[in-house]
Amino acid sequence: MSFYSQYRGSRDDRSKYGGNILRHFVCGVYLPMKLCVLRLAIFVALSAAAHSALADAGPKDDDLDAAIKPLCTTKDTEGSYDWKLDGAPARLWVICQSQTRILASINIPDAFYTLTMVHIAINRRNSDILSFATYDLSPEGAMIVNGRTKSHAVLRLSIRALRQGMAVGEFQRNPILPIPIDVTRTKPLPSLLAQTSSAQAPSFQFSGSFYIEQPSDEEGRQAFQRVKIKPPACMAIAIDGNLRTVNFHDSGNLAMWLPWGSPADSGGNVFYATNGVDDALAGKDSITQIRGTFLAANLIEFFYFNSLIGLAGPFRAIRMDDQALASNPCRPNMRAVGAADTGTGTRRNGSRSKRTTPADSIGRAMEVMPMTRPNVP
Repeated sequence: MSFYSQYRGSRDDRSKYGGNILRHFVCGVYLPMKLCVLRLAIFVALSAAAHSALADAGPKDDDLDAAIKPLCTTKDTEGSYDWKLDGAPARLWVICQSQTRILASINIPDAFYTLTMVHIAINRRNSDILSFATYDLSPEGAMIVNGRTKSHAVLRLSIRALRQGMAVGEFQRNPILPIPIDVTRTKPLPSLLAQTSSAQAPSFQFSGSFYIEQPSDEEGRQAFQRVKIKPPACMAIAIDGNLRTVNFHDSGNLAMWLPWGSPADSGGNVFYATNGVDDALAGKDSITQIRGTFLAANLIEFFYFNSLIGLAGPFRAIRMDDQALASNPCRPNMRAVGAADTGTGTRRNGSRSKRTTPADSIGRAMEVMPMTRPNVP
């Protein structure tokens, strides 16, 4: 039944009151014209207020992604920025976790101070300011922050400056007044994300277990020692949900789970995987990250990064076949792992003795090496 047939007045009335469909829905058919105009004006005012409120809601996730992507898909932002914090030499690391997520970590070597800020948000009043924090910057997250924790901090940086390899802004930690920062990048990080298209799909099987080759050159062996990798070492990579995750471990007690990976549906043959920082720690943790690329279906080249140690690599890892998996070349010494899990930190370095490697592990490692190695330079 049509609108006109529902109204039982005369033809003139139907023409008078039914001609404007918008007026019908806003005012009804019996409301006098003056009152209708008033109601319509109120309707327009409320609509404008609602639109303004939405505008004031600030940047959304899409805006955050759009702001960060130019930082992480170029080679101009990532790296270390050396400056002075409380008069002591400090190093700020700006690190991409994916094409649209970025984090910051600060350490003062002389003071054994490290702080990592994995939560980010764009300032609602100034879209050029990107805030890094040790706590969730959403209203729900901020509501449960313990304000008495002295390690909580926020780093506020200019996005435009970051695009030019500069860190300009301020650092504020509890209970210190904001400290200005205005420095130029000291050392870049290799940006593998800048070398790939976000729409590019992986050309082969991503998940698998990989044996990490011990470098044959002296510089590579020193890098292995610097990051405390005890060969034989392995890396298991997988997709969990929409994240590319990595479990990195050696035959000693180095075991690192890196669950915060780049999205599984983007990045092509490039992958990043980073450890998370528990909010209960209020940022008091360092960052470890593996960033790698598939040179072939069974060969990975990767960098190992830690915010306290720095960058090491590139290293290479070969996909293990069934025979290599059965030999379990990277099985750790369970006593050493148990000691690490129970918090016996004073014995952690000491456990990296010859006894931490099972007696037959070197032999098993030699059995792994005959695996078919891709012919990549």
